[in-house]
Amino acid sequence: MSDWNEETLRKAASWKAWKEGSALLRDGCVLDAAATITGWRGTVGAGKRPMRVSVIAKSHNDLEARCPCPENQSSGAICCHAVATGLAVLRQQAGAASEPTKHPESAAATAAQPPHAWDLRLSPRWQDALARGLLAITAVKSARQETATADARLHDFLNRQGFGNHPEAHLQLRGPQCASLIQAIADHPHIRTHDNGHHVEISAGHRLAVAQATIHDDQILLIPQPETTWLTIDGLPLHLEQHLIQLAGPEKPPARLLEIIKLLGNGKSAAVPQREFLDHLASWQEWLEFPDQGWLADIHFIPVEPSILLHLDGSMKKLSARLLAAYPGEEPLPPSHGQLLSLPRLTHGICHVRNLSAEQAASDSLARAGFSPTHPDQGTWQLTGESNILRFLTTCLPNLQSNWSIQPSHSLQQLQNHILTVSPKIKVLSSGDDWLQFDLQYQSPDGQILPTAEIRRLIQSGNPHRKLPGNRHLCIHNHSANIIESLISECAIRQENGHYSASKCAAEIVMNFHNNSYKSLNTSVLNKLDDFQIPATVHASLRPYQLLGCAWLADRIQRYGGALLADDMGLGKTIQTIVLIEHIKTLTRTPDEPVLVVATRSLLGNWRAEFERFAPSRKLRILHGSTREAEQQAAGPGEVWITSYGTLARDLAWHLRQSYALVVVDEASLMRNPDTEHARAVAKLNAQHRIALTGTPIENGVRDLWSIFRFIQPGWLGNRDEFRERYELALAQANPPEHLLRLLRLKTSP
Repeated sequence: MSDWNEETLRKAASWKAWKEGSALLRDGCVLDAAATITGWRGTVGAGKRPMRVSVIAKSHNDLEARCPCPENQSSGAICCHAVATGLAVLRQQAGAASEPTKHPESAAATAAQPPHAWDLRLSPRWQDALARGLLAITAVKSARQETATADARLHDFLNRQGFGNHPEAHLQLRGPQCASLIQAIADHPHIRTHDNGHHVEISAGHRLAVAQATIHDDQILLIPQPETTWLTIDGLPLHLEQHLIQLAGPEKPPARLLEIIKLLGNGKSAAVPQREFLDHLASWQEWLEFPDQGWLADIHFIPVEPSILLHLDGSMKKLSARLLAAYPGEEPLPPSHGQLLSLPRLTHGICHVRNLSAEQAASDSLARAGFSPTHPDQGTWQLTGESNILRFLTTCLPNLQSNWSIQPSHSLQQLQNHILTVSPKIKVLSSGDDWLQFDLQYQSPDGQILPTAEIRRLIQSGNPHRKLPGNRHLCIHNHSANIIESLISECAIRQENGHYSASKCAAEIVMNFHNNSYKSLNTSVLNKLDDFQIPATVHASLRPYQLLGCAWLADRIQRYGGALLADDMGLGKTIQTIVLIEHIKTLTRTPDEPVLVVATRSLLGNWRAEFERFAPSRKLRILHGSTREAEQQAAGPGEVWITSYGTLARDLAWHLRQSYALVVVDEASLMRNPDTEHARAVAKLNAQHRIALTGTPIENGVRDLWSIFRFIQPGWLGNRDEFRERYELALAQANPPEHLLRLLRLKTSP
């Protein structure tokens, strides 16, 4: 496969496709994704029918996507589905790279010598020969230094034929060998005919067009496009034109689909049982192009939410578990195994399907708890080791009980009765809008208060378990204990006269922990919602959630000086920010200090247009391009200045002489690398208040979040080295510590 990466994919996709694709991956809409020899492929499900996309990486900077979505069909562009599956493959590869190599000697053995570039020559009557399943071709080593991806595949094929070291190979192929060679040389740039030297293009990933798909009782009738014929060689569908060979799909289709393709390729209709068709629609889209109008284009695929059942049995030495997914009217079955009789089910344009993502998430949760699968097709798992079992029963199991149906055996219930779990409890003494005085206690389920000093000694010893008389165990709720201890040390919470005092962000975090909540929309914001007034300078009617967002932003900058608004794309981050700017200008004491908006170059015009639409009286200046120096000299009080990331870095000296009432950074995910010039420039600005806008605050890892917080709340997440040691390294592991995830959610929640 070509050496493509995230930067390659980002450059190939439009801004909109990149953002939507990142969101699809983040929201769990990628059903499957895998690397192929030529690129990658996968399935994305998001409301309408699943999109099966395949991408060919012709070189490291030339990507070609094939997807049934309208965007790709109309323009051939890299669509959001290609982005989502590509990012999923990169994530898989990053995880595999972090694992130790089990057999280094095999890796060395497979590291083949770099292939040569080849020139290929077809016989003059190659089309007639292919129609009979034959092919005569000559491969000659070329003097070119640059090789194509297809050269590597051809190199492997010639090695298998015994021609790997020959400068020239004359091949007479039939049947399976003929099909294998055509697949190997797909997208090769140097194929010509012997007689007149015409270039011949062989391209993979095409689809056989279906003119209509109609419903007849419980059958789907597929009708082919007229006058389009496809032939098959050893199960490989081909369409031939004068100087063109098109291959359907990324590889040979499954046997059942091949039967359908043969019928359609010969101009005949194919009847498919409805359940079979709906069951395989996602994968069949790699070979068949379905009509983009009618019932099939409008159908919505809705995953049914299963009930997750967990049967538990065992002792302090070994726990046995059986994990099952239960759908209405069906017998429970192991995740990703077995067949459902009632799904998929089509009713009035809605197709209810099995929720494989939810099933996989349940398996992942059990794996994170330390269990290992024993017989996946039966749903059985196993956990060994006393400390692991105690941690699961006291820390993991209570979290699972809120969403799963837990069915413990009688012996396990007896075992749980011998475990005394101690958890930290916050006892609020007094509080205000941005301060809190509290006591910290450790309490058992029966209400018994245990000495705090003794419990903290156990925590600091690293062993949160202690055996008690009568074969009983005292266990500290380790996640909660680690979180509260870390909060006290990291958030500068003071201890006075035996009590704890916290102010501003720290007070809100402690209250969130007390309420077992990570939400930053606290009651104070909701109570102030009626008090928040849209300034008269704003000409807009806001939706209720946008009004709430404006009130939240105003509350955040008043209390803490900064905020991160991470609404999804299209929900109105710009209008909420404009309202906030007008709020600052008209209802606060900083009417003369300028406001700076930093955005990508492509969005400068959008910001101007939105201001002219919603706050037409506000004086704007675009500080970008050849006129920016003149605009800087003419700048006056109370204005909003809009500049790009690149221009800001170049004009940083001028900006550092300004004092801003507010700095707004749009597309703040572009700051995710704190070492870039524009990320460092933004962090240096002198601003009373700071707002970051992005739909994707975390794209690659938690360092992205630290970089944004360096701007909106300097020092709150520690310096870079502290954050790396405390969070970044630990959370990059395959199974990151749950208490660290919860702690970071708590610290960023305000």
